[in-house]
Formats: sequence, C-alpha cells, structure tokens
Amino acid sequence: MRSRWIGPRWTPLVVVVLSLVGLALVPLTIGRDEASYAWLTGQLGGSEVYTLNVWFARAVPFILAAAIGFAVWQRLRGRSRDFIIDGEVHRHDTTTVVSHWVNGLGMLVCLVTAAWFVRWFQRPFDVETLYMLHFIGAALVLAAVAHHTTFQIVLGGRGLQPRLPEDLPMAAAETLGYAGVYSKKRSVLGIGLPLSIRRPLQRFIVRRLGLAPGEEDKYLASERILSYAPWVVLIGTVVITGLVKAARYVVPVPDGVLRVSTFLHDGAIVWIVALLFIHVAAVVLIPLNLPLLKSMVTTRISLDYVAKHLPRWYRRLEAENPGLQAAPPSPVTASDRPAAPVSNQPAAAP
Repeated sequence: MRSRWIGPRWTPLVVVVLSLVGLALVPLTIGRDEASYAWLTGQLGGSEVYTLNVWFARAVPFILAAAIGFAVWQRLRGRSRDFIIDGEVHRHDTTTVVSHWVNGLGMLVCLVTAAWFVRWFQRPFDVETLYMLHFIGAALVLAAVAHHTTFQIVLGGRGLQPRLPEDLPMAAAETLGYAGVYSKKRSVLGIGLPLSIRRPLQRFIVRRLGLAPGEEDKYLASERILSYAPWVVLIGTVVITGLVKAARYVVPVPDGVLRVSTFLHDGAIVWIVALLFIHVAAVVLIPLNLPLLKSMVTTRISLDYVAKHLPRWYRRLEAENPGLQAAPPSPVTASDRPAAPVSNQPAAAP
C-alpha cells in the first residue's frame, strides 16, 4: 500500500474531515416547497418523511467517503500482525472488531424498525421517528461495510474469503460435527451421539462421502463458507438496494428498478433474521467455539487453543515467532478419532 500511494499520507484524513463537514452541512441544503412530494396526507409543501429521505440520500456520499478515507489512512500506517502477548494471540485487530459491532448495531436497528414498518409489532413511535431511526441504522451499516471492504481490499487480507473447493467438504464436516457425529467436544452443548451409533455413521460419512474433520486455520471453514459468504451476499443486497431506493431522491430511477430493489430489500429481512439465529447459535451452543466469540470482543484468543484447535494457523505463528511454545494438544481418544485418517492439508496464507 505504501509503495503505491501517491501524495501525502495525511490526504485520507483530509477526506475524512471534509466528508464530516459536508455531512454536517447537508441539512442546510434541504428546503421545502409546494412542488415536493407529500408523503403524508394533508401535509402540503413536503412532509417530514420526505425531508428525512432527501437528507439521507444526500448524506450517503459523505458517509461512504468518510469511512473509506479513514480505512485508507489506517492501512497507510502499516499492515497489522498477529501479536502474541501473555499466552494470547490477536485473532482480530481492533478495527475489525469495532466495524463488526457497528455493523451489528446498525443491522439490529434496521431490522427492528423494519419490523415496525411492516407491522410485525405495534409501532411505539410515529412514522417520522421510525424513519429517522432506520436511517441512523442504515448509516452505521454503510459506514461499517465501506470501511470493512476498503480495509480488507487495501490490505489484501483473504483470511475469511472462501477457499474453494477445499472449504466445502471441511465446512460440511464441521456442520455434521455439531450433530455429535465425530466427538462430544464439537457437538451442540457437548452432547454427542452414542458410540454405537457414532462409529458406523462415521465410517459411512468418512469413507463413502469423504467428509472428515481437517486441520483448521485462523478462521474455520464453516466461518468462511456458512457465515461470512452468506453475510456478504445478504448485507450486500441490502446495501445496494438501499442505495438504489435512496438515489431516487437525487436522480431519476426507473419504476421497474425501484420495484425490484424494494422487493429484494424488504425480502432480505427474513433471510437476515434466519442467518442471525444460525450465526449466534453456531457460537453460543458449541462449547468449543466460545473462545472464538470471546475473540470478537477482546480481539485475543488463547495460544493453547490455537495450538490444539487451529493448527494451521499455529504453524505459521511458529514460523514467525521462533521458540514459540504452547501447551501440547490433548490426546485424542478412541471416541474422538475419525473413522478414517485425514491427510494434513498444506497451510494457506492468512
């Protein structure tokens, strides 16, 4: 990034400051006139709802520019590394954690207000307040998505990008493991299938289907295939269609495009709610995955956990940190051992 950047390194910060100033001045550019569209019956000269829509549409470019500029400035400061301190290693940098939770908060606000819009629940506020809350949530999502996308593209980080076709069988094996097929440690609430059922089932799944637990990397195959990829699709759909819906307050948008965008934007709500439940359950209900949830709050994870459960990442850490030591892996019992051996897979770049 440094070698390709032309100009002073403080330029992105100037973009951030100018974007924030422009965002603050947006309300001053919005006026009312009798020609504006009255969204609420009986209100001439433009309603509060229409004004809020215009405000958000004009604010979008400044929100995106500020988030992108800030992400570029951060990357100009240097590439992040997996620092090891007091037996713990940084699995996520602080920026990733913050953007994750900002996006989560924004999505939650948008989902709740959307549920009120479609009257899944009784509305506790008037329409103007709901629109204001919805746009605040949308602004948080836009900022988080723009920052995350820029932050990763500039760095070239590929840790969460699916690695096809390698990840598909591993993600399938992890999902089966949640049902207690391989061991109790990887199953929901630590409840595994009886050994008399587990062993023949393992033989069928491993030998006939070719699915068996493999060596995990910094991020699980199921995280890349069953979590990150669907979130990219759904959030990308919501963001793009939301931008189309907002653009009609700035430029003409064909009615057909607007109808399709509205359909996809509203329909994504159901899928996002479903994926949210799956996303939370896969972490909370699997005891072995709880440290992964903790790392999304503290940024860190135990080095011993990495050595035992994320061996491909641990080998890279060993190569980068000579003399690195962690607790030896726990012995594999007969009930935990797969029905057929699994060959070690080559380590991949983070």
